[in-house]
Amino acid sequence: MSFIKNLAIIVYQVLALSLICAFLFTSVALLKGKSSWRQLIKQWIAEFRKNNVFRCRFFLMVSVFGIMGTTLLARRIWYTPWSNVLGNFALIRHDGKMDEDICNNILLFIPFGGFLLASRIKRIDNFIHKGQRLWLRKVLLCAASISLGFSLAIETCQSVFWLGTFQLADIFYNTIGGLVGGFLYFTGKILRRRDS
Repeated sequence: MSFIKNLAIIVYQVLALSLICAFLFTSVALLKGKSSWRQLIKQWIAEFRKNNVFRCRFFLMVSVFGIMGTTLLARRIWYTPWSNVLGNFALIRHDGKMDEDICNNILLFIPFGGFLLASRIKRIDNFIHKGQRLWLRKVLLCAASISLGFSLAIETCQSVFWLGTFQLADIFYNTIGGLVGGFLYFTGKILRRRDS
């Protein structure tokens, strides 16, 4: 029960910042020709309702800003950023309880992996599709490699700015989360094609 409570606190702490940043980021494209914030907000709401790609990009930004808020902004100074480079790979701690950090690392990157692929970014789409066919191997490779790169960048920032420890376990579990998100995206696409 404490795992769910701690996860809810983490989500609550960074959700407002993530939503605001994602709104501002996705609003930039809509600024052309708008003379007031009211017009911009009306267009943003209309775009969010009708455009699935816009919604996916918004939620991708919520995920990115949420990850950055959790891993970089909501941290205190850590004076030994290289003290535990390997980290903890054991899902169950020595006291028999599940390691919350590992679960959080996986859960943080699941939406990132899924929304990244659903955002219809041209280079990613060209890589994972061959004609109308979606390739699972390429979906998983793309989700894993981008999640690995993003996680490596975060871990490097944590160590450079002393906001945590650089841990290979975090990179591994973040990549697993991105893979799960990519697999969920692939499964959703296949199920949607079968229904239509």
